[in-house]
Amino acid sequence: MNNKPIGIFDSGLGGLTVYKEIKNILPNENIIYFADTKRAPYGGKSKEELKVYSKDIIDFLLEQDVKIVVIGCNTISSNLYNYLKNDYKIPIFELMESAIEESLKFSKKGIGYFATSSNIKSGVFEKGIKKISSVEVFKKACPLFVPLIEEGFTDFKIVKPVIIHYLKNIEDNIDTLVMGCTHYPFLVDSIEKLVQNITIINPAKSAAIKIKNFIENSDILNTGKKEKNIFYTTGDNRKFEILAKKLIGEDCNVSTVVL
Repeated sequence: MNNKPIGIFDSGLGGLTVYKEIKNILPNENIIYFADTKRAPYGGKSKEELKVYSKDIIDFLLEQDVKIVVIGCNTISSNLYNYLKNDYKIPIFELMESAIEESLKFSKKGIGYFATSSNIKSGVFEKGIKKISSVEVFKKACPLFVPLIEEGFTDFKIVKPVIIHYLKNIEDNIDTLVMGCTHYPFLVDSIEKLVQNITIINPAKSAAIKIKNFIENSDILNTGKKEKNIFYTTGDNRKFEILAKKLIGEDCNVSTVVL
């Protein structure tokens, strides 16, 4: 079982931020990455639609004999994590818990939470904070971020006015800003140019540490041959290859599949 791959899935390119962190901390692990670009973005989809999409993908990953599944999409995590965790026997990981824990390590004043509309509506992040702390959460749905990133528009001059728009009315009230969608870390460099004295949280980093600890403690660390990581998409594989190279600097040989 040790050489079985880790399965990661997302609606598109955003989960590559999770892929990157896991690859960095577990360099010998084999990884399968699945991007449901044909049905993206997930942010405005109903819970029932998201349930169908996530089960389609997890079933596909199980056919590829993965040893764990990582939800590289916080819209899925916030709406369906408990449902999926209970419906499958395979270990499933998400990033919401890490987002909550990391933000509380740094915030004394207020927490800003950038996420998709569906993620915001779920209330999972805010409820998680309130169970532990009285720090106020300032939520902001950012529907333009994902389409911009999925089209490769991450240059500062392009995203600057959009970031300014989303920071309006919350910037003065926060000392921590959580990237509540796995796409958003691709915009961190641009966000940092526009804020002062605000710590930006990418939950993928602490989530990767938890995944590493689990794999080591479960004695399923890959001790065999490191294979080439595999990428699948439901959309245009060539477009995905080009944008992935731009975002993570890695050549990805991507195959298109029909679910």
